[in-house]
Amino acid sequence: MENVKKILDEVLFGTLGTTDENSQPKLAPLHFVSDGENIYWFSAEKANHSRNIERGGEATFAVFTDDRLPNLKCVVVENFAKIGDEIARDTAIELFAKKYGAFPEPFANYEIYVLPLGEIDEARTSGEKYYLTRGL
Repeated sequence: MENVKKILDEVLFGTLGTTDENSQPKLAPLHFVSDGENIYWFSAEKANHSRNIERGGEATFAVFTDDRLPNLKCVVVENFAKIGDEIARDTAIELFAKKYGAFPEPFANYEIYVLPLGEIDEARTSGEKYYLTRGL
């Protein structure tokens, strides 16, 4: 998991995938941080992806390095996301300040969301392309 953490620390933006009430896939680019166990991001409650998570929680999160093939590295996490508590908020604020140089003020009034990394899916993981799921 150390390589997964390194990739998550290196990449500044991720893409969150959710499904809406009509089972249509929706994607959202996000600033994010990780502590090696969870991915954290801040979002407005009225954002489509926030409403989709509150309705069911199932989410896919993907990050890719900007390396050219064949050196591309990626992490894809499939798990259930949720609104975090005050401990998650404090953790994320500290991690955001460390990763981005400061905590973005616009995020102060947003909810904190948490997506557990889960376990590496060895059947789908290849080289520096990691797939993680809620458990096999």
